[in-house]
Amino acid sequence: EKLDEHMDFASQLIFAQNRGDLTAENVNQCVLEMMIAAPDTLSVTLFFMLILIAEHPTVEEAMMTEIETVMGKQELKS
Repeated sequence: EKLDEHMDFASQLIFAQNRGDLTAENVNQCVLEMMIAAPDTLSVTLFFMLILIAEHPTVEEAMMTEIETVMGKQELKS
């Protein structure tokens, strides 16, 4: 029944609904909560990541070296 061991969470929810473990309303609620919570948790995670990078200049230098190694002379785009 499971197509891939590394299946995404939304697909697992749909499979659980098809097996009868969850209702359609349960699946909708889970997806809605993930969409609402993601921006908040992401912003907090990025904030603390940036603080840690700022507090550890050697880590920042290593990150910049790796970016330059991978990107070469290409300009970074947002």
